[in-house]
Amino acid sequence: MGWEIVREKHPDVRGKWSRLWLFKDVHHVLTDNTGTDKVKGIMLNKPKERVIRLNGKSFSSMSNLMLLKLSNVDVSEGQIYLPNNLRFLKWHGFPLKTLPSNFPTRNLFELNLCGSQLNYLWKGMKDFPKLKTVKLSNSHNLIETPDFTMVPNLEMLDVKGCTKLRKVHKSVEVLKSLSVLNLEGCKNLQSFQVFFVMKSLKILNLRGCSKLDKFPENLEELELLEELDVGGTAISQVPSSIARLTNLQKLSFQKCNSQPWWSSYLLRTNTRCLALPSLTELPSNILCVWADGCHSLEDVSLRGCTSPEIALYLFNCPKLIQNRGHQEINLAVMLLKHYIQGVMMAVEKQQLWWNLFEIYIPGNEIPEWFSCRSDEDSVKIGLPSNWLNDEFMGIAMCGVFTPDHKDLDGRKYVICCMDIMGNRYLYSGGRHRFTTFESNHLWLNYVPREAFETTRSQTLESARLLPRLEPWEYDSTNSVLVSTSTCIHAYFEVTDGKRLSTKAVKSSGIRLVYKGDIECSEDDILLSTDASILYQHNNCSTFAGQISVTHVWYYKPHMIEYEIRRLEYGSKSRYNDDYRRFLYKLRRSWDQMR
Repeated sequence: MGWEIVREKHPDVRGKWSRLWLFKDVHHVLTDNTGTDKVKGIMLNKPKERVIRLNGKSFSSMSNLMLLKLSNVDVSEGQIYLPNNLRFLKWHGFPLKTLPSNFPTRNLFELNLCGSQLNYLWKGMKDFPKLKTVKLSNSHNLIETPDFTMVPNLEMLDVKGCTKLRKVHKSVEVLKSLSVLNLEGCKNLQSFQVFFVMKSLKILNLRGCSKLDKFPENLEELELLEELDVGGTAISQVPSSIARLTNLQKLSFQKCNSQPWWSSYLLRTNTRCLALPSLTELPSNILCVWADGCHSLEDVSLRGCTSPEIALYLFNCPKLIQNRGHQEINLAVMLLKHYIQGVMMAVEKQQLWWNLFEIYIPGNEIPEWFSCRSDEDSVKIGLPSNWLNDEFMGIAMCGVFTPDHKDLDGRKYVICCMDIMGNRYLYSGGRHRFTTFESNHLWLNYVPREAFETTRSQTLESARLLPRLEPWEYDSTNSVLVSTSTCIHAYFEVTDGKRLSTKAVKSSGIRLVYKGDIECSEDDILLSTDASILYQHNNCSTFAGQISVTHVWYYKPHMIEYEIRRLEYGSKSRYNDDYRRFLYKLRRSWDQMR
């Protein structure tokens, strides 16, 4: 409606309209040089097949022009005259090799010249006192960034896809406000030492800078860094100072095809362990690790991580499950235990409405740590009458997915639906292209108790960028877990947001998690359903079939004694007679083998 009012003031003189946005109107004013000081904004969205060539002086009479958006517009004579009041310039395919000497600098706060023909943005120093954003992505002829010494308020520099860029000018280190530096795809960039003295930097993207092969030692200088992406680089080592990046939330090293740059930082007497590629000293506040295609990655640990939300995308990392013997399927369980331990050690009474755990990792079977497992896309766990007690912490879910099914073309979500107490909960994982998986993968999730004990509005408000839990049915009051249910039913599916597919789901599992389940050491993460959780499925039909003397090999004597003591001193109501007999049977078997 406002645009129509603009037209009504001067219906026949388009050069006096304050805003020009229709192609025919913009084309008329610029080609006929009929613009006036009434024009404040121009947005030219031309048809893709048309090329417009303008006189460089077309804007000289528009002294009050503040916003200019053009796309693939060429100029004659290689000169452009822009007004000094210009605040915002977006010119896709900017045709000049460098900015003209008379380019307005006083009031400009955003400069967007993506896809330009620039070799240099400017030479020497230019005074841009208000400039906050510079976007030059896919300017394939750009060789070097300019001297930013007199651009004191710059907050974002984006040179993504500038394939000929060899150098970032050292003046970026004096930019006290720079928070985003995007160098993705700058494959000829060789030196980047200067990036690591910028204390204000929050996001650093080096993905695809294939000639970068080394990190500096002073990573801790980036004290505000939240996101670091070094995927597709040649980096093979990283200093231990990365563990001191206390604000780091997202770390990605996807497709680092050389020897993975994570290694153990602690000196060890076993020389073979010195070269063990690992992720063992992550920053304590890490939120996301993306390690797609790291074929030499062998070990991952979350010990010491206290972040209440963690996502690990360990796609196509085959050595994580090779050479681990029978422990291969328990790495995911170990990581889950590390996560829960870290959360418990963090700030008291964390609000966990949307603070969830998610991991993708190669695997063919549901870990036997999960008390109920199924070779189908759904699983049901029976609940004893007293399952909901002060020890209950949350629910762990797991599914195995195959990349071979045709329904997996494109990016898909994994979802798990759970029926609990008449309510259906939907938990969705991240969106991924499953056809790129080189083998079957596990998807393991943990949803804390607090996620179920909140109102619908709180849950939906708190569900942000990471995987979320959403109740499909709620009362207007708080929905609090009650212990009257006899089972929990979980369904696993894959969807693109429109269609569902269960054919890609090979197997599934579920387990209730209690405080005692995370108290054992890393060495006690065993293949079988360990003794601390068998009480969970007293009423489950599979319980009797899983009690076998052959399981003695999966229980250590101190674990058996611990469970027996817990049974005899105050916890008797949590176990049935079958479980008690099972413990004694295990103890006798160990005694006979000693």
